[in-house]
Amino acid sequence: RLPLRRGAFLYLLSLWYNRHPKHVKVSSLHERMSFFMFYGKYEVIKVLDYGWSDDQKYLIQDYSGNKYLLRRSPESKKQHAQDEFGLVQRLRNMGLIVHEPIEMIAQQDNERIYRWIDGNMLQDVIIELSAKHQYELGMHAGISLRAIHSLKLEDEEMEWASYYRERVIKKIENYRQCGIKLEQDDVLVQWIRAYEHVLDSRPVTHQHGDYHPGNMVLTSNCDLFIIDFDRHSIGDPWEEYNRIAWSAKISPLFASGQIDGYFTDEIPEDFFKLLKYYLAVNALGSIPWALKFGETEINVMIEQAQLILNWYPDEDQIIPNWYVSGVDAIKIR
Repeated sequence: RLPLRRGAFLYLLSLWYNRHPKHVKVSSLHERMSFFMFYGKYEVIKVLDYGWSDDQKYLIQDYSGNKYLLRRSPESKKQHAQDEFGLVQRLRNMGLIVHEPIEMIAQQDNERIYRWIDGNMLQDVIIELSAKHQYELGMHAGISLRAIHSLKLEDEEMEWASYYRERVIKKIENYRQCGIKLEQDDVLVQWIRAYEHVLDSRPVTHQHGDYHPGNMVLTSNCDLFIIDFDRHSIGDPWEEYNRIAWSAKISPLFASGQIDGYFTDEIPEDFFKLLKYYLAVNALGSIPWALKFGETEINVMIEQAQLILNWYPDEDQIIPNWYVSGVDAIKIR
């Protein structure tokens, strides 16, 4: 009977919390009933408001004080949430260092619980580390990404080149209609036209969807956890590197290691061509995407686009100027 009493008590508290923004906000009757059932087993410690995800995120704990992460997706993304949970389970079973999946909430298929990871977001601490450690963590991230891409797809029927070309047309059209113009946007379009042929015959794999230090946790034991698979999808594995702009901005050595760790042999020239291509597409596509988040995020994306342009000062250059080759990285101390 204790869980029911505790659940009822916390349910009544949730009504009061509505009037105090620093606590959990529960607005609709459906949400109140959901919290009523849910709090019979767990209680919320903190609302997590970081990132751009559509998910609601909470730090919760059980009666024994064990901490967990609760993710609640919009109703329209129930299936995506279930697929995410299954994907993380498979990756965990492969030995990859990811969130440990605990359970999907039976009454709410869009809610899932992962074991909490004590540590720091990598993006917040990486610049405090030695150059050698930054590169080594990048290597680890690259190896982990390759493992994600190695997971077998149940359905591989997808012609990537034609699908992605249509997406690019829409991204460029949306950019041109958004009312914000980047300096040298014509250069970005030239890059897209110059390298789009490399899309032909590209394979498709599972994708994390947002792979950068903001979705990685470094523990006190120096374990690097990959988290936040809520943007998982299927596509060209090398498209994942369109997020390397965030990595390179914080730590070029980490970004270099992420490339070196991914490839067991010599890095294909086509990889660097597609890297430049995907960075250009993302630079243009990020501007209309940022409009809904306001001026601050728009300026972040404008700054990132300029950074990307600066990484390729020569017209025919395909390797960004921040990249440190594996041979040179050996000298890093």
